[in-house]
Amino acid sequence: MKVFTLHVILLKTALISSAQLMYAEKRHQLVNVIEELNEKLQIQWNLLLTTEFNEEFEEALKEIKIPKFSLLANVEQCRECNLSTQHDNKILTMGYVVGEGMLQRESNRKMVESLAKSLLWQLHHTHILWIYENISSADLLEFAKAHWIAGYMNILYFVDGYLYSYSPVPDIQVKQLHNVRDYWERPMLRDFQRYPLTTTVLQNPPGCYRYINRKGRTITTGIYWRPLELFAKTFNFKLQEYPFKYDSFDYDALVRAIKKQQIDIVPGSFHRWGYSDRSRILRHMNYFLIVPSPELLNKEFYFYLPFKAELWIFNYLLLLATSGLLSYISFRENRLKRMDYIKSLMYSHNCLLYQFQFSVKGKGILTRALIFALFFYGLIAMNFYQAKLSSFLTINICEPKIETLEDLRATNLVFMTDRMNKRYIDNLTYVPEIILERLRLASFHFLYKALRDLNNTFVQGAPDYILQFALFQQKYLSKSLVHKIDTIIYQMPIYFTLRHQLPYKQQFDRFLTLLSSSGLMKKIVDDSLWEGIYSGEIRFFRDHKDAARGWLSFEYFKTPLIIWSLGMFLSFVLFVCEHLHYRYRVFRGK
Repeated sequence: MKVFTLHVILLKTALISSAQLMYAEKRHQLVNVIEELNEKLQIQWNLLLTTEFNEEFEEALKEIKIPKFSLLANVEQCRECNLSTQHDNKILTMGYVVGEGMLQRESNRKMVESLAKSLLWQLHHTHILWIYENISSADLLEFAKAHWIAGYMNILYFVDGYLYSYSPVPDIQVKQLHNVRDYWERPMLRDFQRYPLTTTVLQNPPGCYRYINRKGRTITTGIYWRPLELFAKTFNFKLQEYPFKYDSFDYDALVRAIKKQQIDIVPGSFHRWGYSDRSRILRHMNYFLIVPSPELLNKEFYFYLPFKAELWIFNYLLLLATSGLLSYISFRENRLKRMDYIKSLMYSHNCLLYQFQFSVKGKGILTRALIFALFFYGLIAMNFYQAKLSSFLTINICEPKIETLEDLRATNLVFMTDRMNKRYIDNLTYVPEIILERLRLASFHFLYKALRDLNNTFVQGAPDYILQFALFQQKYLSKSLVHKIDTIIYQMPIYFTLRHQLPYKQQFDRFLTLLSSSGLMKKIVDDSLWEGIYSGEIRFFRDHKDAARGWLSFEYFKTPLIIWSLGMFLSFVLFVCEHLHYRYRVFRGK
């Protein structure tokens, strides 16, 4: 009996020793895996997530040389952290799931994954090492499916000394790896084998819109859509359209769909909206205003434009003063009974126009010097007037142009925008005061039609690529309907709106980077102008038929005809008055 007991004790001791050796070997293997990942992936620090600290595991972690940080998943304060705004992508997250019994381990696993989702918000593309004990292959497959939905693309599983990873397409499959090298040397997934990429089509030209071509086919295009379509073709995605009414402008419904992860990528930028992520920023666009262009002045006003109002007043005062002086000098030198101011006024007017039908008797040097100075000034003034009037009649003269925000302040125009842009403006630190004072809200439908029709009854605003698209319609107009104020109101980033935890966000960002650096993005923007014309989304505006007649119109000759008619009428009135005055003097015997 004693011999049997001794054998049992020896066997138990051997099993314990064997288990300790196996655990020590497993611990050493785990440390080697972590160190190799840190070295090959150029990791800068490690983050450990668990529910309870194991002394032996902590001893193993002490062998790792780079900085480490540990968090407990069952501590409430840890769940409120977010690393995306404080750390870069050079991080290796380790999720250590332990517990006595299957139910305890499952509860701990859910807590660790919940903490990982909170901490790695917008960092889901970083590398994660999950450490499990005593789980089946079926459970591991379920974990992999959950991790794919959570957006964890770079996953390595360490299960009882064995390494696993998963392939997401065409179906999620867990694959065993021979060593760590198989993980960090694996190529980036480029063939998604027609995996569905859910998106939607917005009525937001030139960013995204659709039209029906001559063959009756519905074509979707736009600055946002074409890169997305090219990405799906390059990585073998299947574009799947989310059921969204094309012309509804119901962006709240889209945000709710993004929150529920029903849409993967939206071909547009949703600024200041929660529950969504974004791609890399393609570029920063300037937000400008477009205002009504100045109207053409009527031709009858062209005749007083060569001289400013001050110069007109000076000429009339000079004419009156010179006439009075000549009348006084003639009265003194010729010893007349009374001054003939009217005759002097007509003579001064003729001198100013260098025309001499009659003269005023003046024998002195002062009179002749005054007449010569008046003639010389009239020669210069009349030639200057005729030259400017000829140039004005050749070109079109417009009202003062609105070129700055101060010019806009002098008008009563209001600035109309939609509530999405107002939400963005409300979060900016500085916006010109005139914008906030004149801001009025309008519906998306109204502003879409107003920009497409170049409505010039109020002020509109948009990023420069949208304004360039809309103003392209004025290419063949002799006078534009609206024009852009060069003052930058604010800048806004241009990007794609993504759902949170999108697994292939890293591939999409790299694709956009290559697309921009290759110059294809610029070509897409340039081609969007003529594509808008071909699609019928925009059209070229034409001049009015009356403007096409040019100078041979009544408006062009109306003002000279009115001036000539008034002159003839005044001459006739003066002739009648002189004739009546002469008859009156004859009647009185004088």
